[in-house]
Amino acid sequence: MNHTQIAVKEFNSILQVYANPVPKTQIVKTQMYHRIMKKYWQKFLNMVATSPVGTALKIGFGASAVWLLDNLGSFNLSPALSALVIAILTVAINYLNPQDSRYGKGSSE
Repeated sequence: MNHTQIAVKEFNSILQVYANPVPKTQIVKTQMYHRIMKKYWQKFLNMVATSPVGTALKIGFGASAVWLLDNLGSFNLSPALSALVIAILTVAINYLNPQDSRYGKGSSE
């Protein structure tokens, strides 16, 4: 097989891919999956914004982030600075959560 024949064969295989698009049922399934995941994501954000479990998750995330930063290198964070970072991360998560109506993206102001 020479180079021209190889090129023609490759071109024909590319045309076959574009001639047979993704089946419509697969597109519908993907869209349904995204709608379902969006619904559960909204429920999760609402839980984080309004429940005691969500508050515990935010504080736990902040504490884990501080622990990770402190143990990755020789940052030697003071305990006061660690507590401050935990508090700031908790407020930042609240601010970025669109379901939190107290302040941030979801506020009524």
